[in-house]
Amino acid sequence: MRRTGLTWVLLAGLLTGCASSPARVDPAATLQRMQWLAGTWQRTDLPDGRSGYERWTPDDDGLSGVGVAMHGSDIVFEETLRIELRDGAVVYIAEVAHNPAPVVFRLARIDADGFVFENPAHDFPKVIAYRREGDHLRVRVSAGEKASEFAFRRGL
Repeated sequence: MRRTGLTWVLLAGLLTGCASSPARVDPAATLQRMQWLAGTWQRTDLPDGRSGYERWTPDDDGLSGVGVAMHGSDIVFEETLRIELRDGAVVYIAEVAHNPAPVVFRLARIDADGFVFENPAHDFPKVIAYRREGDHLRVRVSAGEKASEFAFRRGL
């Protein structure tokens, strides 16, 4: 009887791990599950005079994005973003002016309302996590104890 209970516990753990592990799912289907990100997400956590957004557009190969931070009418930060299939894995690619080359993060986890990409070799961030909460979106970038979080709302 105990062995049967232990078997079910181990099987449940295995199935839970398979459901969220990108290595065990079809990458094209995984990209499809991320389509909820498409659209414009306005920052909601900035002081007066500042604004920002992320805009994601689906295309044949995944999602193309741009992230912008503004002070008044001046752009103070801009990044080009991409989620695509590369070498059999779903990746998040960020291009920013202060990096000499695009930085690639591999999908580590996904569920119905979010996903996490990781690049342990990058200085900061090492982890990029997106979490949807209805019409709201939280993006957390981190490396160990150092972290920044950004709050967005769809299409304000």
